[in-house]
Amino acid sequence: MMTGRVWIVLTALSALLYTGLAALYPLVAGLTRPRLMWPQQADGVPLAALVHIGIYLALTALYVIAIKRTANPAGCHNPATFTVAGWLLFSFIALFVFPGESADVFDYLFRGRMMTEYSLSPLAVTPFEIKDSPFHRYVSWTQWVDAYGPLWEYASAGVSALVKGFATPGELLVRTNQICDVQPAVCTLLAKYVTGYRLFAIACTGVCGGLIWAIARHQSSHLAPLALLIWLWNPLVVISTAVGAHNDGLMLVFMLLAIWLLGRERWLLGLLALLAAAHVKITALVMLPVLCVWLWRRIGLVQAAGWTALSLAIAAPLSLALYAPLGGWATLPRNLYERTLLSTNSLGELLYLALRDGADLSRRIAQQIVARAIPLLFVLAAAPLLWRFWRKDPGGLEDLRGLIGASLAISLLYLLVGSFWFQPWYLMWPLALAALLPDRWRVTVSMAVLSASALCAAVLAGYLRIWVPDFPTAWISACFVALTWLPALAAYITHSVRARPSAPTLGAPTSAL
Repeated sequence: MMTGRVWIVLTALSALLYTGLAALYPLVAGLTRPRLMWPQQADGVPLAALVHIGIYLALTALYVIAIKRTANPAGCHNPATFTVAGWLLFSFIALFVFPGESADVFDYLFRGRMMTEYSLSPLAVTPFEIKDSPFHRYVSWTQWVDAYGPLWEYASAGVSALVKGFATPGELLVRTNQICDVQPAVCTLLAKYVTGYRLFAIACTGVCGGLIWAIARHQSSHLAPLALLIWLWNPLVVISTAVGAHNDGLMLVFMLLAIWLLGRERWLLGLLALLAAAHVKITALVMLPVLCVWLWRRIGLVQAAGWTALSLAIAAPLSLALYAPLGGWATLPRNLYERTLLSTNSLGELLYLALRDGADLSRRIAQQIVARAIPLLFVLAAAPLLWRFWRKDPGGLEDLRGLIGASLAISLLYLLVGSFWFQPWYLMWPLALAALLPDRWRVTVSMAVLSASALCAAVLAGYLRIWVPDFPTAWISACFVALTWLPALAAYITHSVRARPSAPTLGAPTSAL
């Protein structure tokens, strides 16, 4: 049973660990050095890496303990209140951590300012074309158009406009690409922008939590508090939003909204919500084949095809209208092409390096092979899964759970074999789906392990590049892939092949993914 005292202890210990992360990588110090990552901020000290990994592992252990104690339906009163309060505290502390796990937030804020300050489209104009503008030295992708859809661009412009409203007169005078030593207002304004995007990501996470609560409650009311805890207290979610400010939360709002609508038999609105998610990040379409198969089995081929066709007919002009102020659909070819040139932390990168270095192929040819081979591998791997899902006869309460479970499997499969650009925060996609299946204990534990191993692998890979600068990229990538996926796979297999009498009683039978 999770008593109020236990909640307080777990919350206090977790908050202390997040405070340790803020002490290790303070925000103010990090902002003074452009394009800084965590290992560079700690000067590559091995002890810093050990402490960092230890913090992640300890946070994950406390997270799993909280899940096990919350799983008992006879737990403390108002568990959701404790969950939300703890998450808000963790997120507040994380605001003081430098975003050194990724420089994406600096790209976000620069491109947001492109729209609000210069009336330029991030989908058609690169940051390099206005390289003398404030904060350009913090941008990583200076000669690339933005990788996201119009819904994100408009949201980003909104955040940028709001932050500008809180700027002081001295900060509004910042006009050139200066550093803090030249003009201190640069760093104070930059801190406000970083905080603004983080607060937006935290807000999206909270909305996702509300949708997860509603969907889980629709299935079984006593599962809702546990589902909320699985989502909000996951260390990877806190790090990816309150620290990294990643825009995956906005995409997940629409994805979860689609599931919520489909659970209420709002077929058209559910399909439109998923298509809206693809206008934040196009990878949301990975879920579309599962949804189409699910609709086919649920309402029949004719009706499913009709609703799908109608949703596409409505979405097409809306999409055109959303893209029009940003350069229209004409911006898509370059966007998609530039994405095919990128590979990191994935099987795709290992294949690319093997072709480029081992087979002595040119960089361009190796990229073209990977760009075709990896999606094909994903399709071949996903086909049996979709076939098995199609043959399954959904019904009753398990119907929506079948959609969620299959979507979870497809998203994990995509991240493992279909994506040739992988980052730990991408795991937010399957994490949100896994939270909707809180009674599947082995899935919950495996996702907790996967989150921790991905976070730790990213830290270790970053420090390795400092410790052993001549270490081959292929070996670092191989270590990253292995350390990310193998522990979670081992945890899932372990829970699959042996009984777990100590597993919590959740009020619903535990089943396989």
